[in-house]
Amino acid sequence: VRQVNVEGATTTTLDYLGEFVFEKINSGANTLSYIMHEEGRAAFENSAFQYEFFVKDHLGNVRQVVRAPQSTLRMATMEPEKAEEEEELFDNIKESRQGASEHNKTPGGYATAWLNADRGRILGPSRSQEVQQGDSVEVGVFGKYMDPRKTRLHPVSFIQTGANTKMIQQLTEFGQNLRATGPNELAIANVIALVITELQQKPAPEAYLGYALYDADSNLYEQGKVILSKKARNKHEELIQKLAIKKDGYIETYLVNETAENVWFDQFRIMSTGPLIVQETHYDPWGVDLSGLGYQYGEDRA
Repeated sequence: VRQVNVEGATTTTLDYLGEFVFEKINSGANTLSYIMHEEGRAAFENSAFQYEFFVKDHLGNVRQVVRAPQSTLRMATMEPEKAEEEEELFDNIKESRQGASEHNKTPGGYATAWLNADRGRILGPSRSQEVQQGDSVEVGVFGKYMDPRKTRLHPVSFIQTGANTKMIQQLTEFGQNLRATGPNELAIANVIALVITELQQKPAPEAYLGYALYDADSNLYEQGKVILSKKARNKHEELIQKLAIKKDGYIETYLVNETAENVWFDQFRIMSTGPLIVQETHYDPWGVDLSGLGYQYGEDRA
């Protein structure tokens, strides 16, 4: 049996009984911490064992500790049936929820996050959560907006509905020339093609998936956004951002629509994954630990 002081814990003792390691903090009861095995150890965390394996050098020093990456998914479907659970994980769901089955992406669902700046709905669902150096985070959502002019973007339908005549009547100098010289099918077709091209170049609403990364002192060190494109016109577009976390701290993710156009978001998700290497130690030629060069993920490790 031996005692070890662990930084951040007062009068912490570790009792080694064979290959089983128990931890006692202050006057609390002994708690199983991990079990050693030939290739590493099994850490007891959150009522389950996480198997870790040691990569050693020729002197038997542990250089790296690796474990299978652990992933956690948090999803906002906007569905009322999941309101209690999702409103604990995300902010502003209740304020932006809208029943709109035609814009829904969740199988069997009917609710979405509906945003429209003119209706006071600029900010949609958002989430803030802790992250650690070495984590990887993937943020995603499905977005969609409606453009009623889609039905007018085909030349044949343009002519069949008489829209071509109305359009030429509303044109200025070029329209006057066409009326003076009589019907010119080729010229009309060219004008229609130009108008269709212009309509198709209409930018999408300024709606996006945004993120911001902060360090442990709440200093912002990275931010960005994935903007809805024209691919979201009248159908869902998936916005995805993958991030490598460089510092311990937290991440904020959020949905925004800065325009007066209707935009619907659904299946807002944050997937966080821990690293493969959870500890790394460097030594000099004499086997002395080179402090400051190593890496350690998460809680203190032996």
